[in-house]
Amino acid sequence: PVRKACPAACEAGHAESCRALATAFVFDDDIARAEAVLEPYCSTATDVGCVWLLEVVTGFGTEIAAAQELFERLCTAGAPNACLALGRSRFEARGPEAEAPLRTACDAGLGEGCAHLGGLLLDQGRFADAEAAYRLACEDHEDPSGCAGLTALLEDQGRTSEALDVVTRACERNPSWDCRDLGRVLEAAGRFDEALASYRAVCESGEPVPCLIVAQLLHSAGRFAESDDANRRACELGHSLGCAWLGGTRSDLGEESRRRDAQVLYDHYCGTGSRRSCVETVRAVLEHPQLGPAMLPLVKSGCLGGNVDACWLLGEYYDVHADDPVAAEAALRV
Repeated sequence: PVRKACPAACEAGHAESCRALATAFVFDDDIARAEAVLEPYCSTATDVGCVWLLEVVTGFGTEIAAAQELFERLCTAGAPNACLALGRSRFEARGPEAEAPLRTACDAGLGEGCAHLGGLLLDQGRFADAEAAYRLACEDHEDPSGCAGLTALLEDQGRTSEALDVVTRACERNPSWDCRDLGRVLEAAGRFDEALASYRAVCESGEPVPCLIVAQLLHSAGRFAESDDANRRACELGHSLGCAWLGGTRSDLGEESRRRDAQVLYDHYCGTGSRRSCVETVRAVLEHPQLGPAMLPLVKSGCLGGNVDACWLLGEYYDVHADDPVAAEAALRV
């Protein structure tokens, strides 16, 4: 169904259709056509087609050599994302052939490039250079993986106070990722209970971000039911991440709870959010073992009601997860 329905949408500029079509070509071992589909999304500093291409090609265990020439050409032409993709594809070599394109991507302002550069330099034992690259990623570009790398490096060097300062600021700035490390560092510093109480008090006062931090601290401590309650509080206060994480930390959700949380997510993202946030969130939830079955009827209803994004998601689900090409084609045609 993807090969039938997506070419026209891809030619019309729908990036997700191009990505799905490129993935189908990779399944056919036709890397050249996958490259041709994604290359237009790989030609400027802001596009992510090069990273998409790398993920598509490597995600199925396919030989990546066919993509190297494309990455090299576009990196040389000045597309930082191409340099990032080239550096990532060469990362296993741990040598200058990976360092040069990653440094180019980092110098161009891509935080992920700085973070990968820090990891490469750390593996080479160049600790001061690695710290500098991680700090660029974390402090200048607010890249979560850069903050995680910097935190781990400082911990390994016994600089616990500095690590705590880095991870606290990163967590409060970007709770979607960095709070996963905060609990561990607080525990090492003997301040877990103190910090949990502080964040919890602010959460109860009506601030959603501290609720997300509470949820992740509790999750790191194995207190999953309390973590889920904190995510629900963040969702009720209007933070999309709290809604997105509902149910994600528990395995004992009853059917009614699953239906309720799926409805909250669908209403929040597809009723008031952007089209992109709707598609990305619902796609992730459909893959969730607990919430996916509860989300599927909502997506079907949305498609029947004329929501084209719901039809796209439904077609993708039937094609990729349910192996039902007939149902997939019917939804994609809508």
